[in-house]
Amino acid sequence: MVQTQADGINCNEERQYFLKLNAQSNLNGAEVRAAGVALNGNDLGQEFNIAANSCVEDLIINVTQQQGSTELEYPGLEIFLYSLCDPDQISSSVFASVFFGDPSGVKDVRGDDANMTVYPNPTSGILMVQLNDASVIDGYTLRDITGVVVSHTDFKIPVHVAELKMHSVPDGVYILEARSEKQFYAKKVIVQ
Repeated sequence: MVQTQADGINCNEERQYFLKLNAQSNLNGAEVRAAGVALNGNDLGQEFNIAANSCVEDLIINVTQQQGSTELEYPGLEIFLYSLCDPDQISSSVFASVFFGDPSGVKDVRGDDANMTVYPNPTSGILMVQLNDASVIDGYTLRDITGVVVSHTDFKIPVHVAELKMHSVPDGVYILEARSEKQFYAKKVIVQ
């Protein structure tokens, strides 16, 4: 939601804002659209005229691959809102990381996440991971809340219980994905 405010006070006048993609954050060339309009980062951006004491709600932003592109990762895209009349005082940014699956690969099926146990959670050291049906774990991926891969391991020999060292992982909330044969399981993990 974007509210028309100046110095923390609701604005009693219609305000003009622009939504723009930071071109420097889009080095892999994603196509980014807001309300159906391309945000290419090379112009003023998508214009919004917001009525007095009002806001913009439910703005849909689409990120897609350029036609013919094989790129699957678009990390750290910055989309920002600013005002031409005072760009240093009235501005706001949203960062998004977008990842596409490899369409040529074999699709893993999501298993029942209740089948995966992670303990202790929260953790500050070792995190134990096991599948409750005695399945073996082929590997895991740990992502931060924005989807960026923090750690990834494929086990040469699948294990029944995986021991993950979290000592060097910064405090925060993460998503742990464990893979077993053609299934994957996901759990929220808190490091503190």
